[in-house]
Amino acid sequence: MTVYSSIVFGILFAFLVGCQGPHPDDLTFREVPDDDEAMNAAMAKARETIGDFLSRLQNPETSKENLSLKASFEEDGQIEHLWLNTITYEDDIFTGTLGNNPVYVQGLTLGQRVSIPLERVSDWMDIEDGRLIGGYTIQVLRDKLPPKERLAFDEGLGLLVDEDNLARNVNENGKSGDSMSDKHGEIYWQAIEPIWEKISIYDGPAVFLEQFASVQAELGHLFAAHWCQSEVRNGGLHQFFYNPTGVLAPEAVAGFRVIGLADLGNIVEETMQFFGAPYPRERESRVDLLPEEPDEYEEEEDLFEELDSRFYEALNLETDRFERSADIYADNIASQQ
Repeated sequence: MTVYSSIVFGILFAFLVGCQGPHPDDLTFREVPDDDEAMNAAMAKARETIGDFLSRLQNPETSKENLSLKASFEEDGQIEHLWLNTITYEDDIFTGTLGNNPVYVQGLTLGQRVSIPLERVSDWMDIEDGRLIGGYTIQVLRDKLPPKERLAFDEGLGLLVDEDNLARNVNENGKSGDSMSDKHGEIYWQAIEPIWEKISIYDGPAVFLEQFASVQAELGHLFAAHWCQSEVRNGGLHQFFYNPTGVLAPEAVAGFRVIGLADLGNIVEETMQFFGAPYPRERESRVDLLPEEPDEYEEEEDLFEELDSRFYEALNLETDRFERSADIYADNIASQQ
């Protein structure tokens, strides 16, 4: 059996602006085997965290227009996962409006009201301050895209996808994309988790610098290095500098160096030279220097391709080099306190 997931930025954008949904010809249809470990873990996590979705749905102060559920529909042995919006919940049953035109399941149409039990929920999502909350299957599908398509996906989606947070959540039940090892990385993550919400990369350089200065310097080093390697692993140096994460590039360089990964810091610093001096922490300034149209990517990709290759080689994913080094550094911090 094969699981079919209709998920594209056009659908999600339709949720954001309150439209009925995209024309079916606009859909990008993704086919995923039913034994895909990462996808199954993502769907399990969505059901496990459904209480968060219900809290948002039932909170009178929460906007409901961005709340959406994905549910499974089966016909003749084929399973199709479709998004629902305008959700209500009563007697353990969710009711919503189809945001997709089904491809395989007959008898369902875009805009139709349908009801489903909890066991058929395969994902949920909300939009909060321009960030995607939930959306576990979205992250898995996004991780499967080549870097260029992933960038186009992000631009079309128009949201900040916190892939690091989603990957950590999915990893509790299975591995997704480049999520951390089950063993290596736990020590350093325990060290930075308490400060994770204390530093915002989304509110501009001034806010970031003020908040970054308020935490212990050693933890700040881990925080910045972690963000950088996570973004580069997910979508290359282009993604790191294109996204809000680019605000902490200088701190990431320092972070890599203090935890014993100076070669990674040197590569990031070398890439920063593309943007000129002084380095522009403002995202808009960096984006202005990067190609805006897909047909302009080639020249820029050639520029970063060699740097990406060097970064991945130095990162040495097979040995969890970053996680091991970060764990040792975090352990030393703890031993000195």
